[in-house]
Amino acid sequence: MKKVIDNFWHGGDIYTAAKKLNCTIHEIIDLSSNISPFTPKLISNRYTLRYHIKHLPEPYCQTLKIALSKKQNIDDERIILSSGTTELIASICKIHQNMKALIPAPTYADYEKYCSINNISIDDAYLDIDNSFYPDIEKLDKMVENVELAFLCNPNNPTGVLINKLELASLVKKHKNALFVIDESYLPFVKDEKKYTFVGSDFDNVIVLRSFSKIYGVPGLRLGWGYCKNEDIIKKLQKHISLWSINPIAQEIGAKLIDYNYNVDIYKMNKIKNRVLTSLKKIKWLKLFDSSANFLLIKSELFNADTLYHYFLRQRILIRKCDNFRGLKGSYVRISIKTKKEMELLIKHFLHLDRDKTGRANMNKQ
Repeated sequence: MKKVIDNFWHGGDIYTAAKKLNCTIHEIIDLSSNISPFTPKLISNRYTLRYHIKHLPEPYCQTLKIALSKKQNIDDERIILSSGTTELIASICKIHQNMKALIPAPTYADYEKYCSINNISIDDAYLDIDNSFYPDIEKLDKMVENVELAFLCNPNNPTGVLINKLELASLVKKHKNALFVIDESYLPFVKDEKKYTFVGSDFDNVIVLRSFSKIYGVPGLRLGWGYCKNEDIIKKLQKHISLWSINPIAQEIGAKLIDYNYNVDIYKMNKIKNRVLTSLKKIKWLKLFDSSANFLLIKSELFNADTLYHYFLRQRILIRKCDNFRGLKGSYVRISIKTKKEMELLIKHFLHLDRDKTGRANMNKQ
């Protein structure tokens, strides 16, 4: 088994940042966690909250599962609810202990984390570092022959690359002995997402992961779900999901969220993202990668990731160092798209770095 990375930390740790800066979490602009800034106002009233916390959650979140099945027009027996997609990733790895997995890098670190925990050996397929990051489908085709599990994040985190559905489908059809875990956590940010999703597909060897956290901006709810046509896989996974995995408050809010039309939010975020791209591409020492999601991967030719991270932290802006994404050591950072005001502040500080040669010299000494 190949050596795995030691650090599985994530973005969004505003609590540690606030302690370092001796400020409140509300004073931190969090651009390190890829969630929508436009959270719908769908919080339960006080009476409902009191009622929920005095009772156990509904077993296996059946009410929300049925609501999702109607919304997606799929059989509820092919849906599984979980406390975020992370719980599903952990359960998938649990039922594939001591097997072999393909993880195209760089990608979401928790695939590797839970493979490591469950003694699953990992084959790395490094993406095209410093170019487009689009995967070599022929290379993946050859590598999938030797594994039982293949993780594909689409769009990918942290690169934002979206793989053509026909290319993915060709791999799935050819390699029926491998289970393809297609993580669509960021797909709702893509225009015409229905053209790319595998939700409702007829493949027995695909499980799709979907997140409430990202598109609705509610990571604290810990709510996710998966789709798989193969009911045997759903049943195996269900054994490793707690009976009360999802609290009733999350279930109630989740039932409202699935009817929320987020297309206006996506339109606003894309306008803001294009503004950020246009502004930052003027800075010659920054390389920005095109993204189909609500975040941007950036490579700095002037500062390393740690230096940029601490500079922005002093401005009470939290960005994501990409050191613990396999293959992105050194000078890669990721920023998520937030409100127009927050992104204008980010642009302002990048432009300041570009102009202030004295400041650059001082930073390089750190």
